[in-house]
Amino acid sequence: MEVRFIFRNLMTEDKLDLLTAQGFPRDAIRFQEGCHNKTIIVDDKAAMVGSHNWSNEGVAANRDASLIFFDPEIAEYLAGVFDDDWQFRANDKPAKKQPRVARPDEPTPPGFRRVPFSAVFDD
Repeated sequence: MEVRFIFRNLMTEDKLDLLTAQGFPRDAIRFQEGCHNKTIIVDDKAAMVGSHNWSNEGVAANRDASLIFFDPEIAEYLAGVFDDDWQFRANDKPAKKQPRVARPDEPTPPGFRRVPFSAVFDD
């Protein structure tokens, strides 16, 4: 069974490290600017496509939806779109982890270290 993933390039390197630590093969993961659809294709026979994020909020709190098609023609079409993205568009790198800017009166969260703005940014 072949498994490949295209993620929106908003995924950060630390999250990619978590995925690979859980056994996701790094060579089966690519990134694509502006990719927002969520699709699963099974053996070119069935496909699920939708808008919801596969997270606690995405399946419990948000009003998102996905459709499952048990139709080889639809599944093959979506597989072709995925293959085209994989070959020609999914070439981005994961996003760099962005620093979190805290308000001056905000307590430093556990695990964080407060540094001056100038230590993170050039200007």
